[in-house]
Amino acid sequence: MPASRAQQSATAERRAKAMALRMSGATLDVIQQTLGYSGRAAVSKDLSRAMAQAVADQKQSADELRALELMRLDRMQRGLWAAATGGDPKTADTVLKIIDRRCRMLGLDSVPRGSDTARSILGELAAGLQVAHDALTAEDTYQPPSDGPAD
Repeated sequence: MPASRAQQSATAERRAKAMALRMSGATLDVIQQTLGYSGRAAVSKDLSRAMAQAVADQKQSADELRALELMRLDRMQRGLWAAATGGDPKTADTVLKIIDRRCRMLGLDSVPRGSDTARSILGELAAGLQVAHDALTAEDTYQPPSDGPAD
């Protein structure tokens, strides 16, 4: 039978106190005596479980933050896409930076050799935007030949 909510709460509180004591430098014996554990093994087990939970919580928080940041990048890219593909070189450059950031966040810039599909799709997209950007930049700096004779 699972522990009651009250028991789960008491256990979490005891583990938090044990972690605080351990972080302050207390030995397992001191934690045992201070918090009334049955032995050092029980202290060690609780500390291990508390650490495992802390790591799991941090991983979940990081995953949630990563998802939020990816949604933000998606939203920015959607807002800029028409201008980037429509000929604005500065916007195209910004979209390329967004794509690059997404690739770094997802680890796509370090995809193992066997996973060329994602790399090729994103590579084609980035290459196409780069070509459009370069063409537009070249148009901006184009100087027509002069009509007069060269000196």
